[in-house]
Amino acid sequence: NGEWGEVLQLTNRSSGGSVLTPALAGGRFDDIHIVWYDNTDGDNDVYYIRGEMVDPGVARIVVPTGEMAPGTTVTPTAVWRNYSTYNAADFSAFCFLINPNGVRVYQESVDVAMLGANAEDTIIFPGFVVNNTGTWVVRCSTSAVLDKNSANDVAEGNFTVYNTDIQMFQIQSPSGTVDSGTVVTPRGRWWNRSSSPASFTAYFQLFNPSGMQVYADSRSVSDVPGHQDVIIDFSQFLVLGPAGTWRARCSTFCINDTFPENDTLSISFTVRALPQWPYGWKEVKSMPLYASNKGPGDGAWLTQLRYGGTRYIFALKGNKTSDFYLYNPIADTWHSLRPIPLGSEQKPPRRGSVGVAGGDYIYVTKGNNTLGFWRYYVEQDTWEQLADVPVGSGKRVKAGTDMVYIKRPHTDTGYVYLLKGYTDEFYRYNTVSGKWDTLAPAPLTLTGRRWDRGSWLVYQKQGENYYIYAHKSKYHELWKYDVLGDSWFSQQLNGMPYTSRLTGKSKKAKDGSAGAYYNDAIYALKGGNTCEFWRYDVLGDSWVELDTMPSVGSLGKRKRVKGGGDIVLYEDGAFFALKGGKSPEMWRYYLADTLFITPSQRTSVMGDITEPSSAEFVLLPNPLVNRVLTLQLPGRTEARAEIFDVTGRKLFNTIVNGGTAILSLSEFSPGVYLVKVITADGRMVTRKLVVK
Repeated sequence: NGEWGEVLQLTNRSSGGSVLTPALAGGRFDDIHIVWYDNTDGDNDVYYIRGEMVDPGVARIVVPTGEMAPGTTVTPTAVWRNYSTYNAADFSAFCFLINPNGVRVYQESVDVAMLGANAEDTIIFPGFVVNNTGTWVVRCSTSAVLDKNSANDVAEGNFTVYNTDIQMFQIQSPSGTVDSGTVVTPRGRWWNRSSSPASFTAYFQLFNPSGMQVYADSRSVSDVPGHQDVIIDFSQFLVLGPAGTWRARCSTFCINDTFPENDTLSISFTVRALPQWPYGWKEVKSMPLYASNKGPGDGAWLTQLRYGGTRYIFALKGNKTSDFYLYNPIADTWHSLRPIPLGSEQKPPRRGSVGVAGGDYIYVTKGNNTLGFWRYYVEQDTWEQLADVPVGSGKRVKAGTDMVYIKRPHTDTGYVYLLKGYTDEFYRYNTVSGKWDTLAPAPLTLTGRRWDRGSWLVYQKQGENYYIYAHKSKYHELWKYDVLGDSWFSQQLNGMPYTSRLTGKSKKAKDGSAGAYYNDAIYALKGGNTCEFWRYDVLGDSWVELDTMPSVGSLGKRKRVKGGGDIVLYEDGAFFALKGGKSPEMWRYYLADTLFITPSQRTSVMGDITEPSSAEFVLLPNPLVNRVLTLQLPGRTEARAEIFDVTGRKLFNTIVNGGTAILSLSEFSPGVYLVKVITADGRMVTRKLVVK
């Protein structure tokens, strides 16, 4: 404190007395100064002693703190401070790590020399990998000679090594029974069982009945919250190959996963070969007349849905009846389902009744000048009445109404988009909240022409985008709607041609006109008491007429497509259609064929064919060695060529003009590929290509 202490008299050494060592009582001091003089020899010698007391201590622990994953390498780091006011300090710094079981598993030390008074030093110790999950202790301590204050010599902290456990919880798709030729989206569900966010890589593989891997894909997933799951979609796969039992396998790679036993899951599913249906139109078993003893008429419709591993077509008869059916295209059989109730409308379905499948349900408008809106639960064979279609301008649901179901990306919510006939009203129904939204009206054009009987909707998925195509009957206008942008394109597209090149007649699309989307094209019936069948090329904005549906079927009477006519895509290249007009006839149109068939080779209204020459579609050379492929088509055919690998991924896509194309496949690795060619009139052929 800067004050002088008591003067001590020491014995004069010259008198023979003992040399005395003064004893200092009390605690420790930063410094003590002892000063004395000796004048026994007459020269007044002065002596000075300074005591070296120090106070090093732990100021703070920097690392490790907080939470970390098992397997993390920590580099213990702490700050030491010399709390002395005057003296530099020499000391040893120690660091210990104690695991959750109370076992000291780490001990390191560093010697520090001459740390100045009131100075700090950050000390970094060697790294250490922490594995045991739970709460750890980090302890730092100090050892110094003449340390005057032990209270700051030790500091402790805690950090947590959390449990990381990513479980492959469920394979959602493919599962059950899958028809050969189906494009599937492999989908799995992973669960973060730990309490902290985790990142991992998910893998999906498919194996055919012989055990050969035919598909592999992976996705990196970041920061999945603790105790939450995530559903992952992988790239699409075209199921081709042998029928039988296939295997889907999902696996996980997560750094520091503490429970690898649940990282992998496998399931089996069945691939079923579709019947070898012939190309073109073929009549199948007619819709039953029971229970109403009527044929399908105004308000009849078709939609398809996979249930229990099998894809079925669901059909409502309309025509002021409540008859509702399931049709199995593979077995060619019909089954009666629970009729749609009269409900609050107290009316059966008629004009304006349409149905669309989505999820586990089928959504239905009653039509018949009502606002009734219903949902059919396939698994339980039950009906539920939902919120009415909005009244809007005051018009109720009549002919010209149509719907599509779309599940928007990155959400589990499905939406039903509805165009109300005889108006321009356009709505969206949220299948989760049960609420309707009013959207931008469908275009009326400058003439103000509304959406009349026979208008229809289809939708296209293109990458992450969805587009709805709307065809206005009678006026043959085609419009496009951006689903994610919630807006109509301003540019009108080419509508279905009025004049048929096959009949030479000019007819308007009216009652019974309907469309179905498949493989960048729309396939549409004109209706209006015709049998015309058309294909619209989405990429080229152009129409081409296909084979007309035969007018005379098994009933022996001439029947054309009228009110109640409809068409639905069943599977890859296979469509089913109703004629309506109270005719129970059901027809199948199949695009796929083993060879190209020219119109001259069709010899009857049923589309019977003769065998063409296999030379009509040529790949040269095959096997391919130099990666330059020549593709030859008959005559000067225009077509689109696509090439897929064995996993079903599309690797190549081009337009072939003039009948011959030279394709450079320099990026293709050796292996087996599938070449698919689709002509402008919708005919399709596939060939196997071997690349060496």
